[in-house]
Amino acid sequence: MDSTLEALLRQNFLSSARLAIRELEGTRLGQDRYLQYLARELELFADKQINRLIINLPPGHGKSLLASVCLTAWLLAHDPCLKVIIVTHAENLSKTIARNIRSILQSSWFKEVFGPRIKKGHAEVTDFATTAGGSVFVTSFGSGFTGRRADVIIVDDPHDIGDDPHQIEGTIESFHGVVMSRLNDRKAGRVLIVAHRVHEHDLSANLLQTRKWSHVVLPLIATRDQIYTTTAGEWCRRAGDILRPDVFGPDEIAELRENCFNPGFEMLYQQDVDAIALPAIRPNHFGSFTPSTLPYGPIVLSVDPGIANRRRSAYSVIQVWQLARGDYYLL
Repeated sequence: MDSTLEALLRQNFLSSARLAIRELEGTRLGQDRYLQYLARELELFADKQINRLIINLPPGHGKSLLASVCLTAWLLAHDPCLKVIIVTHAENLSKTIARNIRSILQSSWFKEVFGPRIKKGHAEVTDFATTAGGSVFVTSFGSGFTGRRADVIIVDDPHDIGDDPHQIEGTIESFHGVVMSRLNDRKAGRVLIVAHRVHEHDLSANLLQTRKWSHVVLPLIATRDQIYTTTAGEWCRRAGDILRPDVFGPDEIAELRENCFNPGFEMLYQQDVDAIALPAIRPNHFGSFTPSTLPYGPIVLSVDPGIANRRRSAYSVIQVWQLARGDYYLL
């Protein structure tokens, strides 16, 4: 290998990721500026300048390949002693991520640049050791973590699209009660969340409330002018700019707006960046009353349960109750 290329692959995460993805999938990453921005944030995480990082991008923008697969290979390339745990919402996704990481570590170009990393006899699909005592363990929220410890934890897509509030709440409880307890050092250990937003109360929202996490959030369509620092200088993104205009044109975006439902377009593709997604109606939004506490007169309740018909047009149910002689009557 040319010495200049070898030095570039050793020192530049995005260059290494480009080669890894081309070898894995036969595809070439584009020159989109958001990739340079994302690469810079991941490099800061790899260099321990960020210990808690949340990345929210819309589907179809390579966040899992870059932030879970390529980043893990990059971390072990520079520190094979690291113990890494990766957690996903589904077992099939965890196996795909694990296979891709192992494929990079076993590739000829990687071994030529960084040397061998997988310990012989320890190359299981989702659980393998490194030559220097490190390890990679990839699992799902529904599987066990018994006996596993980590210096770095990556959570990739903690929720499935369409998860109901109870499933989302269960995942959040598992993250706080189980996943975070796996860190070798709670203070110095690094945790990365890679996800698209699926609900106003999902894991990303839960963690961002603490204000202790660095946040990378990029809507599909920019809603305002913003300047980002990238590996190639400043990126000035203007309102209306699309992250990948070669893939998402006006027709494709119009179709997404029409057909996205639970979660809607603003949540799934815009990452609810302007917090305009409406919260779900919950029982605790309605108080309990007795006749003695209310004046006589009509009571109007407007209920929007988020139900849609076949044309995906949401509608509301309105009921009017009349209080008379101490009893309620539905009009």
